[in-house]
Amino acid sequence: MAVPLQISYRDVTQSDALDQLIAAEAAKLERYFGRVLGCRVLVEHAHEHQRSGAPFQARITVNLPGEDVFVNGSADVDDVLARFKDPALAVRDAFKKARRQMQDRIRVKREPASRW
Repeated sequence: MAVPLQISYRDVTQSDALDQLIAAEAAKLERYFGRVLGCRVLVEHAHEHQRSGAPFQARITVNLPGEDVFVNGSADVDDVLARFKDPALAVRDAFKKARRQMQDRIRVKREPASRW
């Protein structure tokens, strides 16, 4: 089953290669959680920190039954580290973070509650 996908660009030129990368990364999410209801991706050119040379970031919302996974490209402690010189790198990093969050949530649900 294909993940319902919505791709948006803010101050970034849309490209077929980037669309294909996002679709491939979204399809990988089903390996970790088979019931992905939807995925929204925003690729943007951040205008703050222009001197950093890393203007691109990606934000992802993955809709799961009962909960959502949010990956905000600028949520890291150091805002500049969450930005990339290439939008494809920003997309890959954001999906990597989304997969990790999904794996962590699945692990927590499977582990029995500790008795303290």
